Amino acid sequence: MIDVFAPLPVQLSVLGLSYIIKAMHWWTTLHHSTSATMIEVFKTDVRKLREAKNLVNMLVEHFPGSKINFDLDDCDKILRIEGVNFRIEKIIVLVKEKGFECSVLE
Repeated sequence: MIDVFAPLPVQLSVLGLSYIIKAMHWWTTLHHSTSATMIEVFKTDVRKLREAKNLVNMLVEHFPGSKINFDLDDCDKILRIEGVNFRIEKIIVLVKEKGFECSVLE
């Protein structure tokens, strides 16, 4: 049996790559299952793909580990954020600071 509290080099030398990947997936699942995942959808006026990419990159810096994407084909130019540690008000402020409209889609 592998000692899960052994130093990482010892674990890496004993476990194969597939076991490491499975262990990382297990750890991520365990970590996220103890925190409530939130999903929020915003209406924006972002029109261009480059603008959307820049906003996603900026938001990921503020909310690491969150899944952030745009649906520019939707009439509401949807911004969707899924994560465990973000504030709706902060997202709206950050997007508006970049010159775009942003509100919670109701």
